[in-house]
Amino acid sequence: MKKILIATTNQRKFNIDAYLLKKAGLRDEYAFYSLADIDYNGEEIKEQGSNVDRAREKALNVKEHIKKNAFDFIIGIDDGMILKGEKIENIKDYLTRILYEDYLKDGESISFSRAYFMIDSNGQTSSSEAIVPFTFKQVPNASLEGHPYPLEQVVVPLGKDKTLSELTDSEYYEYYWKHSRTHIQKLLTPFHIDMDYDVDR
Repeated sequence: MKKILIATTNQRKFNIDAYLLKKAGLRDEYAFYSLADIDYNGEEIKEQGSNVDRAREKALNVKEHIKKNAFDFIIGIDDGMILKGEKIENIKDYLTRILYEDYLKDGESISFSRAYFMIDSNGQTSSSEAIVPFTFKQVPNASLEGHPYPLEQVVVPLGKDKTLSELTDSEYYEYYWKHSRTHIQKLLTPFHIDMDYDVDR
């Protein structure tokens, strides 16, 4: 059994990305872990640079500080977004403006970016970044509290009439798969991993 560590303590993020990796073909021979599943007390790092740079730093920091590293692969992840045609590297800087200050209008475009950096036990690396498009929907009772991803409350997937937070897990994950599939394939290809993804899975 090959072990993959997704370097996050965010259960929502872990669930989504484990689903995408399994969808890409990493199923029966692979076991997935998050930082919440292991004994890890790595140091906090100051995030800087692009989302890919940040994902790289997260993966390398975990690899350096993990105790008894028995993982075949470690994956660092970092999220950004595209607003008003501009790439935003740090989502947290815009949460209050988007949720409470009429920064975006109904129907305005907003995309989430997710950067991946993957390193194997031999030091081989790969990176990729997916862009997932949405439109903005004003929601009067949207809140920063109690949501692992507060913006889920106010973004609507293209072709849908419900916000991301109103979708079932299956609908949610499949939407991410639709817009992330080629990027996940790009991430895995350098490791010569057999990808037997099935669009119906």
